[in-house]
Amino acid sequence: MPATHTQPLPELRPLNLGDVLDGSVKLYRHNLGTFLGISAVIHVPVTLLGGASSWLVSLASKPSAGAQSEALFGALTVHFLVIAIMLVLLPICQAALSLAVSEVYLGRPISVVGAYERTLRHLWPLLGSIFLAGLIESLPLLGFGVVAGVSVALVMAVRHTAAMVVAALVVIVVGLGALAAFLLFYVWFMFAPVAVVVEGRGAVESLRRSRELVRGRGWPIFGAWFILLLLAYAINGAISFVLAAPGAVIFWQELSNFPRGGSPDHFMLWFQTAGNLSWVLVMPLLYTGVVLLYYDQRVRKEGFDLEMMAQALGIPPAAPPAEPPRQTAGGPTPPAPWSAPVTPPQGTDPSPWSPPKVLGQPPSPQPAACPHCGRQVAAGLAVCPHCLQVLRPPREEH
Repeated sequence: MPATHTQPLPELRPLNLGDVLDGSVKLYRHNLGTFLGISAVIHVPVTLLGGASSWLVSLASKPSAGAQSEALFGALTVHFLVIAIMLVLLPICQAALSLAVSEVYLGRPISVVGAYERTLRHLWPLLGSIFLAGLIESLPLLGFGVVAGVSVALVMAVRHTAAMVVAALVVIVVGLGALAAFLLFYVWFMFAPVAVVVEGRGAVESLRRSRELVRGRGWPIFGAWFILLLLAYAINGAISFVLAAPGAVIFWQELSNFPRGGSPDHFMLWFQTAGNLSWVLVMPLLYTGVVLLYYDQRVRKEGFDLEMMAQALGIPPAAPPAEPPRQTAGGPTPPAPWSAPVTPPQGTDPSPWSPPKVLGQPPSPQPAACPHCGRQVAAGLAVCPHCLQVLRPPREEH
């Protein structure tokens, strides 16, 4: 598998929307082979399996199929099994893409195999974070479903025009609120998979980490992500149209019979598969933008640009603060118990005590006797404190 080219250390700084879009396109273009390889390893087989299962379901649902109920049950079982595999494998692909974009952005080369190896080391925290984020994001939608179901049941029971209007207004308001809450939770946890594979965070810790990075900048992040999403869908639509054109030629007879009651099953399956395959090209661009938004928040809130500059200059990281004294149930840790000084063995003459010597400092001057009264006077004094006579400085020896 090809490895990405080593990039110079990026100019880490706060990014605006134009910087995010321009940086995403440049990283995507310079590392096209690696990004497409990571995307295609999982996305192409999963897309082909999904297309095959959809084709089996369409065959089994035709009235001409023998043993229709058994065939349909088997086809639906295979289809839902493929969906379950997609729910597991596609997040791994997206996380591997995020890891590769992060490494390339920081100037470190990585290969397709290396990206998946490092991602699989965090498999369970990754799946756990995606499951928890999906569960939290689905709560507003579940609440909307309950409110909508209760409203419909009340309208069917009352069968009154005013009740129908009130129920419709309630459903619209609750639906808008549920959509807003869903988008809010999605933006909160957008960086959780990146935190798992890049920082090694756990499932719950990655959700908290993503929430802290988004805090205070939810609207700018949502706006940049929304524009990236629109751009990705526009590119995906254009590629899907190009890939679907051969299908229209191949199944032209089927399409021409559609107005007279024909069924364009084969063309629709071709179009669906072409649309899913086009995401192999588009998905790396989308997740490149998400990773750039992640590092933008780290630069703004944590000084990540200064940290990377210090690493490039070989400056060691700052030492962690000293650990505070341990606390016990009754207060601070008590001092060590007193122990008696060690006495020398019998028969030895202990040396008299002398003050410790301080390295690097000259010895302190010794006191001298006053020439007038004979008492000891500290060195350096100009007047004897006992007889109040002026002390004569010592004569210099030549």
